[in-house]
Amino acid sequence: MNPITQPELKLISSTGGVNRVIADSVDGKFKIEIETAIVKYTLVTQKNEVRLFSKIDTAWNVMQEVGVNEMIVNI
Repeated sequence: MNPITQPELKLISSTGGVNRVIADSVDGKFKIEIETAIVKYTLVTQKNEVRLFSKIDTAWNVMQEVGVNEMIVNI
């Protein structure tokens, strides 16, 4: 896993570097994976722990805040 924080994701997204964003269900919560041309990242907290969202709506709102406008959801 290559970790990425929300501010780092915003920077990559602003330069058009995000190819695909996937929300994967993990024990009823969602983790976010980000694919670029070179690396696959997992969204983490400032404490470097995988960020898990209880609601897909919250995950989607965060992705929109960082400039992502499309996300695949695996339930």
